[in-house]
Amino acid sequence: GPPLSPTALRCNRDGTLWLGTREGLVHCDPQTRLLRTFPGPFDFNQTPVSALTEGPDGLLWLATEGSGIVRFNPRTGRFAGAIRRV
Repeated sequence: GPPLSPTALRCNRDGTLWLGTREGLVHCDPQTRLLRTFPGPFDFNQTPVSALTEGPDGLLWLATEGSGIVRFNPRTGRFAGAIRRV
């Protein structure tokens, strides 16, 4: 595939790596070396992820440039809409 263009990254407690890229949110599993891309509810090219963090419940929180704060559930692979537009 095309090269990734990361805009943010996060290493979670379980050792997995998450990248905010212009192609989507990317999960990198260090054990299997597999990459999985989650395209998301908006155009990551137009609304890049500027920061990623993990909540105590394992949910990811994405700070975006234009779509506010977006929640992602790694267990279901689903995004929740913008919490607040910034």
